[in-house]
Amino acid sequence: MLFTKLFRKNKLEEEIQACLDFMRGMKQDSVEYDNQIEVLTKLYKLKKEARGYSLDTLINVFGSIAGIVVIVQKERFDVVVSKALSFVWKGRV
Repeated sequence: MLFTKLFRKNKLEEEIQACLDFMRGMKQDSVEYDNQIEVLTKLYKLKKEARGYSLDTLINVFGSIAGIVVIVQKERFDVVVSKALSFVWKGRV
């Protein structure tokens, strides 16, 4: 249940598939086919823009979280010096 969103198609992917299914029965030299190609191109552009976070952002976030976890674990056993906190990336809003 946790990973169902990864395997579920969203509405945009369903529209792209419906457009492809509709085009499957058309002749490639027809005007309707050219119109559907334009629609399909727009849908793919929307899909590309609708992508979530970039890989660089995710790496920065998980790296910061891992650094904080390491500092907290170290704090359990020993005193943390103020220099250790400078390794945590400070995000800007």
